[in-house]
Amino acid sequence: MRQRQPRLSNRRLAGATHAVAVALAAVAAAALAGGPRVAHVTAADAAPKLTVQAGVRSFYDPGDHVVVTATVEASSLFSGSIDVAAFGSTNVSQRIDVAGGTTKTVRLVVPTNPQFVDDNGLVVQLTRGNDSVAEERVRLKVADAVEVVGVLPAVATRAGKLPEQVKLASDTGTAQVIELPVDLVALGAAALEVYDTIAATSADLTSLPAPARSALLAWLNRGGRLLLDDAANLSALPAPWQPAVAG
Repeated sequence: MRQRQPRLSNRRLAGATHAVAVALAAVAAAALAGGPRVAHVTAADAAPKLTVQAGVRSFYDPGDHVVVTATVEASSLFSGSIDVAAFGSTNVSQRIDVAGGTTKTVRLVVPTNPQFVDDNGLVVQLTRGNDSVAEERVRLKVADAVEVVGVLPAVATRAGKLPEQVKLASDTGTAQVIELPVDLVALGAAALEVYDTIAATSADLTSLPAPARSALLAWLNRGGRLLLDDAANLSALPAPWQPAVAG
């Protein structure tokens, strides 16, 4: 038997058309009456996500520079800037481009004003053109009775898990202990101002790239304390700073 295509009679077609018209009219009436609306948002429409950290676990010294670490997670290509405003200080901005489906982290070295101790906060904005896409506010803590100790990678590896905090002798305060990444050292001596002491091995010193080594020595020359775990190779230190050999 020859297959025939099913056909809809004119009467049935008219009935179906009427039913569709009634359904559309009901939807329109609900919309006009303020009924629920469903918005479909795609991944490409989602705003980038901004997370921010500042200082060493938010500790800082008023008047010194503070390192702001901003991480941007984007579902689609984002091109814009990270803008940081500190109360009473110059704003700092850095360009950032993030490919879709990736995350990117940038560090900015931001000056602080010693006269604004009570307003020790930072406003970090992710902007595209003149539009603010995301904003985070960070409250800083003055490092009173707190010593900040940075630990370079070789010492951190040797020590294993670092304690986050230890008590200072005679109950004079606490020490915040944190691993100090080489790329942060390379930002310059200003990025190290919050650190009272930096612990290292001779291998740490000799393996530092030239910009990071220069920054560390400049920080040391400004009054920082460098604690060496060994003296195997001190060639990275200027001769006047190397321990004298007993004759």
